[in-house]
Amino acid sequence: MAHSRASWLAAALLGTAAAHAAAPQLDQSAPIHAVATSSELDYKNSKFAFHTIKVTQGGFSIEADEATANGMDARGSEWQFHGNVKITTPDGSISSDEAKIAFAANAVTTAEIIGSPATFEQRRDKLVAHGRANHIFYDVAAGTVRLSEGATLSEGDREISGRTLVYDMREQKLKANPDDQGGDPVIFTLDNPKKPDPKPKP
Repeated sequence: MAHSRASWLAAALLGTAAAHAAAPQLDQSAPIHAVATSSELDYKNSKFAFHTIKVTQGGFSIEADEATANGMDARGSEWQFHGNVKITTPDGSISSDEAKIAFAANAVTTAEIIGSPATFEQRRDKLVAHGRANHIFYDVAAGTVRLSEGATLSEGDREISGRTLVYDMREQKLKANPDDQGGDPVIFTLDNPKKPDPKPKP
């Protein structure tokens, strides 16, 4: 019950007023393109390396200084990205030091992001939600972002911190510490009250 109350309060703090605005959907039927300044392709051993690379599919893209892959088949392969990693979606972005991307059925399915910290943001109408954590797991198909290890999500003056925060980008719902039975608490920072004008108007 405590977790349910925390999830409800988290959603209330982070913009239920904007919940009516549906998040843009990724087009996972679009072709996947990769552009790099240089590459080394070892087809015999299934080892592929790329330098200054950008991979795109529809409104999704990921770019980095370096990348390695265990295959060139979007029906099933994993890619590792290193250095100045930036993932862009139609309404947000994630920045980190490292990322692991999984391809399946000709689509990007998941992104595992590591940073110190990694950062996340989503634009919602006139508001922007910001998140940061040492570990972020982005489930592209489900449209969810899981922040763990020093997780914080904020919007304006409002902020939520916890061991784990799971944010549904499509439904704009948040769960705080959904799997934890104890340990670190969920901390909420509410809007700061407006300061009274020290000089009364004539």
